[in-house]
Amino acid sequence: MRSTKRGRCPACAGTGEVEFTLERTLTGASVLVEARRILLEEAEASGLTVGDIVGPSRVARIIPTRHRTAKRLYDELDMKLTSIGRLLGGRDHSTIIYAIRRANGATWEEAHSA
Repeated sequence: MRSTKRGRCPACAGTGEVEFTLERTLTGASVLVEARRILLEEAEASGLTVGDIVGPSRVARIIPTRHRTAKRLYDELDMKLTSIGRLLGGRDHSTIIYAIRRANGATWEEAHSA
């Protein structure tokens, strides 16, 4: 949890009224469990191993699966781009932005535009 000014609750900003949603209350440990589940599902669906997805290979048959995995981690778990990059083999956040754009159906030109 990020630190805030002393005496202020980060969840309610001092009002005492807080609404929680399931997506926003996942702990660090449960996010990792869910991330592992997504990795396993994507690996099984594509006939690859988790090692293929998180490894350094840039073989064309692996890339779409890695892109879909990055998109699912971002959409379903609300993970930070840098965290997804670390999980997927130490990739840079800009690589993850590109992967998510490609998984959303962007062309090469669209994925490279700002």
